[in-house]
Amino acid sequence: MRQTQERLTHLANMDVLSGLPNRGRVRQLLGDALRQATANNTPCAILFLDLDGFKPVNDTFGHPKGDAVLRAVAKRLVDEVGADGHVGRMGGDEFAIVITDAQSRKLVEQLCDRIIVSIKEPYMIDQTEIRIGVSVGCAFGPIDGATVDDLILKADLALYQAKDAGRGVARYFSSELQSEQEDRVRLEQDLRQAVTSKQFHLAFQPLVSAKNQKLVGFEALIRWNHPQRGFVPPGSLSRLPRNRA
Repeated sequence: MRQTQERLTHLANMDVLSGLPNRGRVRQLLGDALRQATANNTPCAILFLDLDGFKPVNDTFGHPKGDAVLRAVAKRLVDEVGADGHVGRMGGDEFAIVITDAQSRKLVEQLCDRIIVSIKEPYMIDQTEIRIGVSVGCAFGPIDGATVDDLILKADLALYQAKDAGRGVARYFSSELQSEQEDRVRLEQDLRQAVTSKQFHLAFQPLVSAKNQKLVGFEALIRWNHPQRGFVPPGSLSRLPRNRA
């Protein structure tokens, strides 16, 4: 009965595909690292990793090859991290790394750089060469967050920034990033109210033929006149949260 219970506990904490700790176990490991960091005054870190260009792998080569790539990614991550941390799979093509001793920020940054280089090396799956990349978001505890949920949120914000920066890079949480996120949330809330408040209007831009300089039509453009922000530039809406796949 004891062996059965231990096996069930192990299975409950393990990701079946990769053999890595699953999302729930990663949270436990991060909680342990955060308590140790607070007690010893030594920062810990959480790295969120999201694979770049993985969806086309499943769409093009099928899920069996996609699963093989995920297992290969898991192995490379474990090899790079070694005894310096715990690698887990959060689900899909997302992974996480818990680093118990992150006192040296430079070493964490070097680890992120090595991971990015390692993951983008080609994968040979059944004589098929597959290439992907990875983006990394990192937060340090308890500096950036004093709870597991807060620290995970901060690492996720850094990951979104890495995606917005062009992918294949690592970004680290900062107070400026928090301010940008809060402004994005406010902008999204304002946008939801803009329709009912009739803050949108149409502008018509003439289209002129380059050949004969004659008017050939008009382009209808929607513009947002916010009561406090004034006219909101269209580029500002690109900062709103979106799928990072």
